[in-house]
Amino acid sequence: MQNCELVNLSQITWPLPPAGLTLGPDQIHVWAIPLDLLPAKLEELASTLVPLERERAMRFHFDVHRNRFIAGRGLLRVVLSQYLKTKPGRLEFVYGANGKPSLSDNTTATAFVQSGALRGISLWLPSCVVGFRS
Repeated sequence: MQNCELVNLSQITWPLPPAGLTLGPDQIHVWAIPLDLLPAKLEELASTLVPLERERAMRFHFDVHRNRFIAGRGLLRVVLSQYLKTKPGRLEFVYGANGKPSLSDNTTATAFVQSGALRGISLWLPSCVVGFRS
């Protein structure tokens, strides 16, 4: 059995995406984003949210869950805005039955996974066939 060391997420720096990102028709981009952020960054991200998202954030009972929601939704907006060359607050989402957002214009498909203070986001174009082969 190998020894594994745990890494404290606060020791990892996660840069914002570079300008000029493009997503090819046969590509899937995967992002790992931290959700435990400093108050100043949370305020900045909260300013990108639409009223419905702010209302949803305020329904969380515990600050940690509220802040992680703000971080996750805000950083999703930041990442997508880099691809779509727009401001994060200008993105329009529609919500599925489970509350997960997708872009209202279907320009990009998304999927999410979250474990504690870390969220994974995958992005692909709707023309890309995503699945597994056996």
